[in-house]
Amino acid sequence: RSSTDRARGGSGPRPSERSPPRREERPPRSSTSTGSTGDDVLVDASAGRRHRRWHADLRDAHHAERREADGEGHDDLANQVKTLYQTQAEGLEGPGPFTKPWFLSFAMFLGMLLALPLHFASGAQKPDVPWTEVAWRCSFPALCDLMATTFGSMGLIFVSASTFQICRGASVVFVALFTVAFLGRPLSRSQVSGVLMVVMALCVIGRASVAGAGKSAKPEESPPEAAEAAALFGVLLIVGAQVFQAVQFVWEEKQMKQLKLPPLLLCGIEGTFGTLMMLVIFFPVLSVLPGHDAHGCLESIHDTWVKIQNSATLRVLVGSYILAVFILNCCGVYCTKVLS
Repeated sequence: RSSTDRARGGSGPRPSERSPPRREERPPRSSTSTGSTGDDVLVDASAGRRHRRWHADLRDAHHAERREADGEGHDDLANQVKTLYQTQAEGLEGPGPFTKPWFLSFAMFLGMLLALPLHFASGAQKPDVPWTEVAWRCSFPALCDLMATTFGSMGLIFVSASTFQICRGASVVFVALFTVAFLGRPLSRSQVSGVLMVVMALCVIGRASVAGAGKSAKPEESPPEAAEAAALFGVLLIVGAQVFQAVQFVWEEKQMKQLKLPPLLLCGIEGTFGTLMMLVIFFPVLSVLPGHDAHGCLESIHDTWVKIQNSATLRVLVGSYILAVFILNCCGVYCTKVLS
């Protein structure tokens, strides 16, 4: 027993039985100090390992925080849609998430429809062709926009908002191809190089998204293979949606050049046709097709309306989404008109 133990009357362990001192807690000496021993080298190495572990833990926590924030941000349309999907509201069959991709397509057309009164209020010139020809030429891009938005919203259910935003870059590739095929405008070498780099980046991001979904999957909820398959399906839906989006962009550019259609008029008529198609065709068909929404249908507009009525958060999010779509599409068609 040590002298301290004898003074206290205790029976403490012998010096050989005590645990070794924690040398990691000693502050490391400067590399310029003299008289360094082997213990100091061990302390420096241990402190370095502890420092690296701390940085790794901090990096993992930061990545986890970013993954959680993917569905909660409000800085762009993708985060708004993801937030809508994760919002709980009371519906016809009890509380549940607001996973309504077809309704969000309808909300998008409502936002585009707002451009029509803005066009007439601005006093812009009328088109040089009859209104019937304007109508049918604007109905086709409205259908393309409907399919692109719906498929993209479906894909967003399976992937994060950041992956959705990056995969939308595939529209650059398809627009370049369709520009050569339908507008007869060749690409320069630098443009071809840019398109190839976008393709390589999409492959890397798509693969990383699928692998990340498998690693982050909880075995008690779903196996990693199922999570990877769901993420791959979401990526393919988003990339496929960009084909319809590219067709819409190229068609709009061609019509605005040939018919000299005002941008706001084109956007407003597309919104009008899209709204009518959703109300007259798609919502009735969706209510009878089998699915996982209320009453076993693919998507119930009645359940959607009930959830919006019962949730003030949903009303704010849907309203802000419609306003954001209105601003985005107005700016987009003007850029196509002026810069192309």
